[in-house]
Amino acid sequence: MPWVPRVDIYEQSEELVVEIELPGVEPHEISVTVHANKIELKGKKKEDEKARGAHYIRLEREYGHFSRFIPLPFLVFPDHTVAWLEDGVLTIKLKKYKKDYK
Repeated sequence: MPWVPRVDIYEQSEELVVEIELPGVEPHEISVTVHANKIELKGKKKEDEKARGAHYIRLEREYGHFSRFIPLPFLVFPDHTVAWLEDGVLTIKLKKYKKDYK
């Protein structure tokens, strides 16, 4: 069963910032597509190699494929996107669309 990463979105003066919890996910396992009004996020969190084949007593962490569409509260410029993964959090900064931008 796919899991869904948790998301926080906040606004700054000229940017929209999206933070997505992706603990244990490698950068090459993440695909992000930014549209003017939404973000499409896909990826995979692999099971810990040390525990592969083990008999779990308790398994609360989620593994496997994930996919999420994140609607944005207003339009952004997809070409002005900056993203990075640090300490298990993917941060995406998006430039807000305003008619007076050039």
